Amino acid sequence: MSWDRQLEFDNVRKLLNYLRDRLGDAGILVFQLSFPIEDARGFALADEDDTPPVVVLNSKDAPEARLFTIMHEFGHVLLGESVIDMPGESGASRNDIEEWCDGFASAFLLPEEQFKNALSGVARDYLIDTAILGKFSKKFNISKAFLLRKMLDLELIAKPDFRTTLSRYDPSKHRSAKPAKGAPPPDRRCMSRVGRRFASLIAVNLERDLITYAGALKYLSIKSKSLGKVLERA
Repeated sequence: MSWDRQLEFDNVRKLLNYLRDRLGDAGILVFQLSFPIEDARGFALADEDDTPPVVVLNSKDAPEARLFTIMHEFGHVLLGESVIDMPGESGASRNDIEEWCDGFASAFLLPEEQFKNALSGVARDYLIDTAILGKFSKKFNISKAFLLRKMLDLELIAKPDFRTTLSRYDPSKHRSAKPAKGAPPPDRRCMSRVGRRFASLIAVNLERDLITYAGALKYLSIKSKSLGKVLERA
């Protein structure tokens, strides 16, 4: 995906869904499941030869955080490594592979040259301004914490300024906004959870009589009245 293509998305959820579909097209199953943020932000299963790689995102995490996680976990898939990524890991608790996956996600979502060019008209003293961070966070569809980390890595801001400003945007406190009144219908919840690729596999195998109707309901964790709509979406 080119940088210009990435900027065409007007919100982070659309970009996240696009990347999720592209990974699905490459044979990587991406699920969004709900579990405590304190347990994990996501994980990858990629060391089995006879099963497709799997990436799992924490649906309780903020969309901006999930965007970084999906690319970080994709890095693990490229390395053929299964791993659970814990929130807030730093320092000695992180190894070279974790640092590489962070760098991979960072370079993909915010290429250095394009990032520097975008900030070239902003005085360094104003880079940590709330309005500036909000502007570029929205433009690039990434979190303010990620912006600050990128600025620090490129030596655009000093470490004391990074630490002080980051306290306003602590990644460990990022959560999805409270859901709007009125939950989405079951078929939409199912597609959000399992993804287009997995739902498509279920549809194809059901059509070929490789799985039963009851099996399809079990794999998708839905009731029979919603199955038709899920298969249509798939």
